[in-house]
Amino acid sequence: MAASTSASSSSPAAPSSTAAADSSLHLIKQMNAGKARNGNIKCRKFQSTACSNRKKKSCVPSLPEEIVFFILVRLPADILHNSAQYVCWQWYSMIHNPCFIYEHLRRSTTSGFFIQHGTLPYTPCFAELGKTNATVTEVSFPFPIEVLATCDGLVLFRDRQNRDGLPLFRDRKNMTIRVANPLIKKVVTVPPLTVQGYHYYSFSLAWARSTREYKVVFTYGSNLGLEDFDCMVVTLGKDHAWKLINNSTKFPNSFRKLFRYCPLSEGGFLYWAYFDFPFVVTLDVESEMFYEFPSPAVLCGGGYTSVHCLIRGKSLSCMVQFLGSPGIMFWDVWDLCDPMSGEWKKLYRIEWDFNQRRSRQVFKGLLSQPAVKTAFAPIAWVNNGEVVLFCVSCSRGPYIAYNVKTGETFTFGSHAYDVWSYFWRDYAYSLVWLTPSSLITRGRGGS
Repeated sequence: MAASTSASSSSPAAPSSTAAADSSLHLIKQMNAGKARNGNIKCRKFQSTACSNRKKKSCVPSLPEEIVFFILVRLPADILHNSAQYVCWQWYSMIHNPCFIYEHLRRSTTSGFFIQHGTLPYTPCFAELGKTNATVTEVSFPFPIEVLATCDGLVLFRDRQNRDGLPLFRDRKNMTIRVANPLIKKVVTVPPLTVQGYHYYSFSLAWARSTREYKVVFTYGSNLGLEDFDCMVVTLGKDHAWKLINNSTKFPNSFRKLFRYCPLSEGGFLYWAYFDFPFVVTLDVESEMFYEFPSPAVLCGGGYTSVHCLIRGKSLSCMVQFLGSPGIMFWDVWDLCDPMSGEWKKLYRIEWDFNQRRSRQVFKGLLSQPAVKTAFAPIAWVNNGEVVLFCVSCSRGPYIAYNVKTGETFTFGSHAYDVWSYFWRDYAYSLVWLTPSSLITRGRGGS
């Protein structure tokens, strides 16, 4: 197995939580000893300061605020929320400052992915991937029914009180939708919908780049012929009612079948793509304008067996699958350079040779069915776009992780036969909440 590179690779994967914490504590000790350097300037030794009551001494070094910020912003969100914020008031105020939260989000990487089965008991899990293994844990937050979308550590989900299944023609006017941050345990209810009688729908969550506000986008159609398509949006923490996006009717009917599928969200854009459709439709959430451009499958000129669009790091990627000689399968990996112009750039060619001994050991038990080799489906990019996850869509089996830089491949966990009933997205915990954009712009603190 190998991945050939035709462009620059992504940045290194984020370190684990424990390693990052140990590294930061080691850096603090070095600073206090006068050994650590900041550029070419040697840090002077800092002494611990006594508390005002003189009964105890603070265990926190009195470092300059800029150095504390520099260290804390590199720690994982779970360590900041569960431990670091309780060290002292200075750290608490800094971690809760919207400027810190935004900078921490900007530096964060997708270290794992979010999984939820589409049927009872709807238990959500988070898989964090290492170099040769993965750790799967249950998310310590109750998502009563189905998760609909994720964005920047926020999760959009449908609440339990509307547990009516998903019959096609049922009226869902009273559906209750909420947004939560599972790490900080905060929840907000989305304003109720005012439309009814729609036959298909999807929800998505995205953020506006300049205002840094989060928006929920609702796409729906009122008949099975797809002639009537509409799109509504609501800004969380600001709007009290949904607003119709009027320019959503410009697409021909042949394009509208895309809107039956859930879009992907990244960087203030929503992307609608389907494996057999030659175009991708994009919504700029901030300007509420739609764009369309060709899929990389068009650039490949045919001969492919499947096309899958996923979020890779901070952009949209497209994986075009081909079958080579017997026992060989490969994917061309493309990245979207500009969401408005539709410019694509080819990054990798991932090749799997099932005839090799190493491949037979990794995929032991998966290659017994003739259809398996054409049923490997990529489902997520994690570790800042260095690792791609696959599943076998025609049978039960483990998840398959492949590192495009090192070629390391391993399996972990398991999924059921009906893989498309799952919700899975690349995901990273964050401290993000619905803070007014004015606080972030002016740099004021707040929780």
